[in-house]
Amino acid sequence: RQFFAKSPEREREILEAFVEYASQEQNAVFLSISGSHFERRVILARLEAHGLSGNFKGRIEDVYWAVENHVALPIPSLQLNDVASYLGYKYRHPELSGKAIPSEYNKYVRKPKASLRKRLLEYNEDDVMSLRYVVRKLTGTL
Repeated sequence: RQFFAKSPEREREILEAFVEYASQEQNAVFLSISGSHFERRVILARLEAHGLSGNFKGRIEDVYWAVENHVALPIPSLQLNDVASYLGYKYRHPELSGKAIPSEYNKYVRKPKASLRKRLLEYNEDDVMSLRYVVRKLTGTL
């Protein structure tokens, strides 16, 4: 499931939808791979900024250290795109990176275009599905 705010002013609405989704998925664990709990920190900070809470705070898991401590790969970094690409995941927009996405989103906000929205959603889907791919590949469940 994807959540997309058409403007920053709609952030609260999207976060409310995410909290509702998370509350319906009681056993779900939300995975990330940053090594710094970036997603957990950012999501929880944005929820707090809007006075929202959810029962999933302990369900956001950063798998970076599990990968680093248990896998040796001949690649320059353990960034998700490097690991997933090495393991065979095919990105639709390999020229994009997580660092470029805020700028791309700001372009969309300034001048909404269906093609840019599609590109952002495809990047997001690849980001999520590539992490799933990596976890399954490394645990032998793919």
